[in-house]
Amino acid sequence: MSSTRSSALQVPASSIGYTPITANTLASVSRLRKEPDEAARLEALLRDVEDMGHLSPELLRRAIEQKCWYHVTPFRSALVRSLELPESARVLEVGCGGGALTRYLGERGFQVTALETSETLAECCRLRCRDL
Repeated sequence: MSSTRSSALQVPASSIGYTPITANTLASVSRLRKEPDEAARLEALLRDVEDMGHLSPELLRRAIEQKCWYHVTPFRSALVRSLELPESARVLEVGCGGGALTRYLGERGFQVTALETSETLAECCRLRCRDL
């Protein structure tokens, strides 16, 4: 890694918008993440699709049709693509959801330990990464 500081790190904290997290906000997010219909649709989809790949057109098309695209979109990998991780790095992913990022990291050869509080979403992640 270079020792040059990124200009993104030099933005004054006072210029960044901040919305306090309240108990109501957390409850709303928790309900959305654990919405049983979406998680159940995702699990059924992952059991039925052949191509689990990070860029699978079949998976994305069917996920859009079944309204669970958020969990499979390949754009989620943008979160880590710019990181300069060494080959075979060990990665801890907290809140892996349906496994979109877990899949991306696994396809790149990283050793991933993925954590998820929702049993249904943890099962989805296992299904998504079953061939890795």
